[in-house]
Amino acid sequence: MSLHEESIKKLYANLNLKSHVLAVILKAHEKVLEYGLSEGKEMAIAIDTITGEVVAKKKSKSSDSVKLDFPPNYKRNKGLVLVHNHPKNSPFSYEDLFSFGKIKFVKSSSVQCHSGVAYNISKGNRNIAIYEETELKLLFVNITRGAKYKNLSFIERVEEFNKIIANKMGWSFEKGGGVNG
Repeated sequence: MSLHEESIKKLYANLNLKSHVLAVILKAHEKVLEYGLSEGKEMAIAIDTITGEVVAKKKSKSSDSVKLDFPPNYKRNKGLVLVHNHPKNSPFSYEDLFSFGKIKFVKSSSVQCHSGVAYNISKGNRNIAIYEETELKLLFVNITRGAKYKNLSFIERVEEFNKIIANKMGWSFEKGGGVNG
C-alpha cells in the first residue's frame, strides 16, 4: 500500500513547505502507516519544517498513544510537523488536540489512519491552548455521545469534535489521504 502523494501534499498546502521537506513528511506518513499495519501500534515522527530533519521518532507499545521526547534545542523552534498513526482509524483525540495546542513549537500535526485517510491540523495566529484537558475531554464526550450527533458514525462524531476545536482555536483542519494500489 502506498499513499497518494498529491493528497498528502494538500494537507500541508497552507504551510508553504519546500519540496524536500514535503518528501520527508510523505515518507513519515508511509513509515507510521507501515509500522501501524505490521504492529498494530502507534508511532510518531517530528520533522523540522525548514530543514526536513527528523528531530524525534518513537514507536509506542500501545495502540492508543505515543509521546515524543523533543531535543531541548527544538523547544525554541516554532517549525515542527508531527506525524503519527491511529490504528483505529480515528481523527485526533482530545489528548492529541490538547498537546498540539500546548506545544508552541509545533506548527502542524497529522494523523495517518490505517485505512489510508489522513487528518491534519495546522496553527494559524493562535498558538495557545484555550481549553484545559478536562474541558476538552468533557466536550469530546458530549459530542461523541450526545443526541445532537447520534445519526453520525463514531468517526464522523470525532471529526465534528476536531472541526469545532479547530474553529474555536483559529486552526485549519483538513481531511485527505488515500492510497495507491
